[in-house]
Amino acid sequence: MFDFFDYNFSSLISIFAALMGMAYPLILQAIQRIDEMYNSSKLAAYFQKQWFSLLFSHLLLLSIPVSIIAPFLLYYYRDFSCMMVLSAVHAIIVFALAMSAFILFKYIMMTINPSKFFEYLEYKLYGSHPPLTEIFQIQKYASDKDNEELFGNITTSISVYLNSYRKNKRDDVAIDVWKMFRELYKQHSKRDNHFFSNRNLIVSYFFSPEEQIFLSEEEYIYIWQTVDAVVHADNELWVYNYWTYANQYYMFTLDHYSKNDEELKLQQERFKEQHFMIGALLTYNHKYVLLKRLMYFSNALPPTYDLVPSSFNIIILQLKSLIVKKDMPIELTKRYLMIGAPQDVSSDSFILSYAYKYASLLLIRLFTVNDWNITYSNPMGLPEISSDYTVEDLNEEVYMMNRLKHNISSWFEEKDAIRQTIGEGRVVVDDVLNLCDEYIEKCKKQIETLDKLMEVDPEKQEYIKSHLLSALKDYPLALPIFGDINTDDYERKIINNYVKFQIDKEILKVGTNVNASNLPDVIVGHLNELAYKAYNLLFLIQSSVRNVRIAYKDIKRVLDVIGVNEKNAVLSLGVYLGNYEAIYGKEDDNKFVDKDGYRTYKGCNIYSIPSTQKSIVVMQKSDIPFIRKEKLADDNNLDLIDEKEFFYSNIDRIKDLSEEDAQFLIVDRGLNLYSKIQFRYIRLNIDYNPGFETDMNKVKEAREVAWP
Repeated sequence: MFDFFDYNFSSLISIFAALMGMAYPLILQAIQRIDEMYNSSKLAAYFQKQWFSLLFSHLLLLSIPVSIIAPFLLYYYRDFSCMMVLSAVHAIIVFALAMSAFILFKYIMMTINPSKFFEYLEYKLYGSHPPLTEIFQIQKYASDKDNEELFGNITTSISVYLNSYRKNKRDDVAIDVWKMFRELYKQHSKRDNHFFSNRNLIVSYFFSPEEQIFLSEEEYIYIWQTVDAVVHADNELWVYNYWTYANQYYMFTLDHYSKNDEELKLQQERFKEQHFMIGALLTYNHKYVLLKRLMYFSNALPPTYDLVPSSFNIIILQLKSLIVKKDMPIELTKRYLMIGAPQDVSSDSFILSYAYKYASLLLIRLFTVNDWNITYSNPMGLPEISSDYTVEDLNEEVYMMNRLKHNISSWFEEKDAIRQTIGEGRVVVDDVLNLCDEYIEKCKKQIETLDKLMEVDPEKQEYIKSHLLSALKDYPLALPIFGDINTDDYERKIINNYVKFQIDKEILKVGTNVNASNLPDVIVGHLNELAYKAYNLLFLIQSSVRNVRIAYKDIKRVLDVIGVNEKNAVLSLGVYLGNYEAIYGKEDDNKFVDKDGYRTYKGCNIYSIPSTQKSIVVMQKSDIPFIRKEKLADDNNLDLIDEKEFFYSNIDRIKDLSEEDAQFLIVDRGLNLYSKIQFRYIRLNIDYNPGFETDMNKVKEAREVAWP
C-alpha cells in the first residue's frame, strides 16, 4: 500500500518539478519579449497582474509547501483513508498547477499577436479599470510598424470609449483616461512618428460629429498643451489639419444647435476663445505663414471665418474677455501657458501681450475681409457704448485701443511679418490707426458726458445699505446680550454708536465704478469697537476683589480650583482660548465647548471679548454686565433700516450730489449697557511665559474672599 503512495508522490513531485523548471523561465522570457516587442514596460506589468498569471503564481506557491510536507504526513498517517486524502489533495493541486500553466502559455502566445492582444484589452475596456494606457502602447507599436489597420482599429475603439466616458462622466476612471492623454501628448509632440505626427488623434477623441458632447475645462487645457507642443516641434501640417477639423466641428456641431441653449453659448464662447489664443500662440512663435493660412481658411462660399473674429466689434469683445481674466490670478497661465514663456507673477501679462498683438493683426486683416456677407454686419462698425459703462470703464477702453495702436504700428514696422501674414501693400497703416482713433474719440465724448452728471446711483445706495446689514450679521457683538432680565437693580448707560463719515461723491455718483468696497465692514467694526471699549471700561473703573497672576497653561486648573459652574460667568478679555485644547489637550472630557457666540466650561459661560486687558474675569452670573439693543430716543433724522439691530442710517436720504458741501454717511445703533452699581469679580492676569508657575494658594484665597 505504501508503495502505491510512494510511487504516486514521486510522480507528482516529478510533474511539479517539470512545471516549475519550465514555467518560470517561460514567464520571464514572455515578460522580456513583451518589453522588447512593444518597447513598453507597462504591458509587461499589466500581463503580470492578470488573473492567469496570478493564478499560476499562487498555485505554484501553494504547491511548494504541499510537496515538502506531503511525504512526512504520508509517513506519519499510516491509515489508508488519511493517506488517500493527502494524495488526492496533492494530486489536485499539481493538476490545477498544470492546467494554470496551460492557460498561461495560451495567453503568452496571445501577447505576441498585437491584434489578439488588443482584442483582449478591448474586452476589458468598459470595466472598472480600463486598460487605456496599455491599449495605447499597442497603438504606438502599430505606428512604429506601419500597421495602419491595427492603428485605425485602436483609434476607433478609443474614440467610442471616450465619447461614452465623457457622456456619462465616469469619475471612477478619470485617472486612467488622463494617463492615456499624457501618453498621447508625448507622441503628438514628436516629429519622428508619422502616424501620430500626421493624424490628429485629439480630433478623433474630442470633436465628435455624432452627438453633442461638450468639452470639459481639463480637456480644453489638454488640447492647448498638445497644440503648444506640436507648434514648438515645428509640425505645421498637424496644426493646419487640426484647425480644419476644429472649424468643421464648430460649424456642424457647436453652431448647429439652438441658439437659446445657455450651456451651448458658453461652450461656443470657450471654443472661440481657445482658437483666438491659438492665433496668439502662432504669433508668439513667429509662425506667420501658418498663421495666414489659418486666418484665411474657409470651406464655404461666401467665405466664413467662425474661429477668426472678422469685425471690429467681435475682435474688441474677444480681447476684452481675455483682459477680464487677467484680474483672476493665473487664470490665463492655467489655460494658455506657452512653452518658453515666463512662469511667474508676470506670466498672465506676458500671455495677454500676445493676445493684444494677435488682436491688432486681426484689425489689420479687417481691411482685407471688409465684406458684409462674412459676418452679416458692417465689419468696420464701431462697438456700441453701453449705458452701464462708467468713466473708469471708458478710460480702460481708451487704454486698450492705444495699446492696440502701438501693436498695429509694430506690425507694419516688421516688413516680413506683415508680408507673410497679410500681404505687402494690401493695407495702409493710417487707415487702421484712424479706425481705432474713431472709437477712442467716441469713448472720450462719453467720458465728458458722464463727468457732468451728479446724479445719485440708486444701485450704489442699495449696495452700501445691504452691505451694512450684511456686516452686522457677519460681525456680531461678542458681548453678553440678555433680553429677559429684570433691570431694576441695574444702572443703564447709552453706548455711543453714532458715526459720521465723509463719503466721496464718486462712491454714489452715476457713471463711476468706484464703490464702497470694505466701507460697511469698517463702519460696523468701528461701532463694535465703541461697544467693546464701553464694556471694558466697567472693569477698569471698578476694582476686582483679588488680582492673581496665573500661567496660560493653568487656566483650566485655576477654573477648577475656583469651582466654576452654571452659576458663574467668565469673561475672557483679550485672551484667546481657541487653540487651548490643541496645545495642552483635555482632561476627563472637560473642555471648552463652543456654543452660539460663546464657550462653556463645566456649565459656566465663557465670553471672549476683544480687549487690551489680557486677563480673565470670573464673577457670579447674576452680576454680569450685559447689553441690550433698544430703540433710540432721538434718531437724529435717520431712518431705521434694521428693526432687530435697531440700526439707523441716512443712506436713503442722500439725493443731491451737485452741492459743493461734502456729503456724510451717518449711522447709529440703539445699544445700552446694563450693570450693577457694585459687583464682585476675580481678575486672573495671564502670564504666557512657559516657565511661570501659578500659586494655587493665592487662587484659593481669592475664591474665599470673593465668595465667602
